[in-house]
Amino acid sequence: MELAELALILHSTRLEQVAVLMTVYSAYLVTAYIAAKKLTSFQLTAITLIYSVMVLITIAGYVGLANQAIALEIHRSGQDMRFIFEAIAVTNFIGYLLSLAFMWHSRKRSEQ
Repeated sequence: MELAELALILHSTRLEQVAVLMTVYSAYLVTAYIAAKKLTSFQLTAITLIYSVMVLITIAGYVGLANQAIALEIHRSGQDMRFIFEAIAVTNFIGYLLSLAFMWHSRKRSEQ
């Protein structure tokens, strides 16, 4: 019973991290769409740096929790679901790169 509760807690924490990540993505994309033209280079650098640190820490935290969940699931049932967790982490990282490209494209569009 304790292992099932621990697995549920890990799952809940991973879902919370994904929700935080989606919120941060949304805020950055809205900023890129609405204000990219008006930001100075310093402002853009500061926002992108803060955004990058936040996203990369969240993804790293997700990977850490996923590794714990994988170890727990292997111990509990013998199933290795590593591919699912790795695919989610890679997808999140690709989303991060695409959001940076979106900001860059929004800035370039405003210069024309």
